[in-house]
Order: sequence, then structure tokens, then C-alpha cells
Amino acid sequence: MKSLGSLCIIGTFVLLLFCNELHGATPRQFFPASLSYNMPGGGLSDNVGAKPALGFSLGYLLAIDKNFRIGVRGTWSRMELGKKDTVDYSGYGLTHIGLTSVIQYKLFKYGITPYAELEGGMGYLFADEVIANMPVLIDDLTIVKLSAAVAIGILIPLNEGVDIDVSGRYCATAVPNGFSTLAAHVGATFALN
Repeated sequence: MKSLGSLCIIGTFVLLLFCNELHGATPRQFFPASLSYNMPGGGLSDNVGAKPALGFSLGYLLAIDKNFRIGVRGTWSRMELGKKDTVDYSGYGLTHIGLTSVIQYKLFKYGITPYAELEGGMGYLFADEVIANMPVLIDDLTIVKLSAAVAIGILIPLNEGVDIDVSGRYCATAVPNGFSTLAAHVGATFALN
């Protein structure tokens, strides 16, 4: 499973290099960045009382035509843990980092346009304990598994180089008992050339 996610990310980099060579200087490159509000789900987060949390995402997209973009994305969020039944996990946290390959389809070529994305890659889960107001990683509680996501959003042009980007994103990571996030993202997509 880990190798499949790694191959997905490496394959995207190779495809990005190929597309850049194929089209020379004409492709448009984009840098999407957003803040997110993440609602954890799945058995793992339910078992430890994971709470909703803020996060962010950064990416790189290459337009292969007027509707399709391919690229990579990284996401980060850290959820504080709470009480579950009689066990109190307060003082502990769970961090999820996603590194995924992205394919985006924009419905319209210009102007305000809805879009859909499919993502695949790796999900990293780290547990930590807060000691003296600083999270300290618990080495034995790190999991790396295959991760997949789907997003639906809308791009609203602010000017020629910046689009406001609003989306909803569901991500699932194949850990024992399951882990997922349902997130609302608000940010911007910047044209790099």
C-alpha cells in the first residue's frame, strides 16, 4: 500500500516534467494555498475523541489544457484529543499530513467555474503528548498509509493572476479502524506564469 501511494506521487512528478517539456513555456502553473476547518471521522478518531481542528494546504498545479490541471498537494492538520467513554486523552494530539497527486477538472475554461478533484498518495498520522505547552512526538504511534481524497469547489477570479478558491474535501487514510477528514477550505490559487 505504501509503495502504491509513493508510485502515485513519483508518477505525477514525471508527468509534470513531461508536460512541461511537451509544451515548453506555454503551460500555466498555479500555486493553490488554503486554510481549512477539518472534522475528523472514522473509527480511529472516534476511539480517541479527536476534535475538529484548523489546518492548511499547499500545492502546485500545471494546466495541461484549459480544463485539466495536474499536480501535487500537501495538507496538514493537528487535532486535540478528548474523552472517550471512561478514558481521558486530553493532553494528547493527532496530526495528519497528506502528500497526494492531484488531477483537477474545471467545468468552464474562463470566469467563475466549479471544479472537481481526485487525489491519491500517502497519509501520515503522528500522535503526540503536550509537555510544557509543546507537542512531543510519540515515536511508537506513527502510521504511514495510502490516502485518497475527493474535492468539489469553485474558483472565483479576483484578477488575472489570482482566483479565490472555496472547496469541500473528503480525505480517507487506510489506517486500522479507518481515519478520515471532511474539510471546508478557503484560500486562493495564484498563477505563477
